[in-house]
Amino acid sequence: MNSDPKIKMSSIEAEFPGSGPALRRYRQACAWAHKSARILAFLKLLPRALARLAVPFVRPFYARYGERSALEVMEHCGLEKDVIGALTYLYGDCGLPPGRTPFLIQALLETHFDGGAFYPKGGSASIAKTVIAGIQRRGGAVFVRANVTEIMTRHDFTSRGYECNGVICNGVEIKARYGVISDAGARNTFGRLLPPQVSAMQVNPLIAAGAFEPSFQLVYLFVGLDTDDQSLNLPATNLWVVNGWNHDEQWDALDQASSIDDLDFLPVVFISFGSAKDKGFRELGGNGNANLQLLAPVRMEWFQNPKWEGTKVQRRGQEYQDEKEKWRDRLLEYLYEQFPELRGHVTFTNVATPLTTKFYLNAQWGENYGLAQSIARFQLPTQLFLHTETEVKGLFMVGQDTSFVGVLGVLGSGALAASSLSKRAAMGLYMEMVLSRGTE
Repeated sequence: MNSDPKIKMSSIEAEFPGSGPALRRYRQACAWAHKSARILAFLKLLPRALARLAVPFVRPFYARYGERSALEVMEHCGLEKDVIGALTYLYGDCGLPPGRTPFLIQALLETHFDGGAFYPKGGSASIAKTVIAGIQRRGGAVFVRANVTEIMTRHDFTSRGYECNGVICNGVEIKARYGVISDAGARNTFGRLLPPQVSAMQVNPLIAAGAFEPSFQLVYLFVGLDTDDQSLNLPATNLWVVNGWNHDEQWDALDQASSIDDLDFLPVVFISFGSAKDKGFRELGGNGNANLQLLAPVRMEWFQNPKWEGTKVQRRGQEYQDEKEKWRDRLLEYLYEQFPELRGHVTFTNVATPLTTKFYLNAQWGENYGLAQSIARFQLPTQLFLHTETEVKGLFMVGQDTSFVGVLGVLGSGALAASSLSKRAAMGLYMEMVLSRGTE
């Protein structure tokens, strides 16, 4: 897949002769879907009360791309099944196949890599370091091992509802002067940190709409090699190794499998060459040997063992280690199938499961992307309950659950949350949305 969209479309047309007119209609639909994304951002920019009034007026246009599946819209463009499968090869980036996610998400993924992609110098850790430094320069502070167990609320008699007045962190009450902004995700914030009687008015509509489901779970394999990227000629790219073009059919099989033994395949495996993509890798010291990562979708149910419940990493016993070794061998075979020259060069492996994700991210179902990027979630009335403003006065949300999955979605949610707190920020964001040309 080329970073130049014209070359990319030409190569797909060459692979699937006769698909040219449908591909052009598809790209045009992607451009229109970007305007739907602006509608959604505009509604999140408005106070919830005004957004609720605006929904009936903007929903007819938004629904065309935001409330229909990617599969439906792409078929309407005239694309054949195999062409749809090729275009949606990176569906793992949103966590659902084209029949289950809205076309809006597919359109954002399709155009996201137009012109190429970027990788942070020093790896993903450099993002955290840079953000933390920015927070500290502005007088803020970042704490680790600061376990927030409750968002404190009290009755707000003026609105006959609830207002947020702080958090309990490591058993200590921390009062909030203006409010609390939660980036813990909707499932943690409303399902765990708020009292049930308070969260019900936010959670119940989401559950009723089928929009409170967790996103998919992953198993990871981290691999270290005995030499550098140049010696092995490793590509500075990502690979999605799919098991055919019918992603929905294979995802259905994954959903129905009670264990990996029920499947003779994985729907998709992601291979990423982190050290090859990172131009600053050699500057960080160490021996300069290459590393890479593999990811594959799994089900949390496959790792639910009473012996492992509530345990910590590195303390789950030999049975768990044996399970991880099976996954190591399984994923290494996928790696060797694509890069047979790497046999004999692997010196280090480490496997992470959904239990690892649960431990480090506090994701109760081991999910990686917060709420599932489903069609139900992106129904416009449902999005009002995933606004940066919540039903609790003084409690605001930020993160991919209020926006879209991915780094850019999270950055956008930060801007929207800032606009909820600052009229100046809201005006600046509004002007940027109006004046920016966008994707054509």
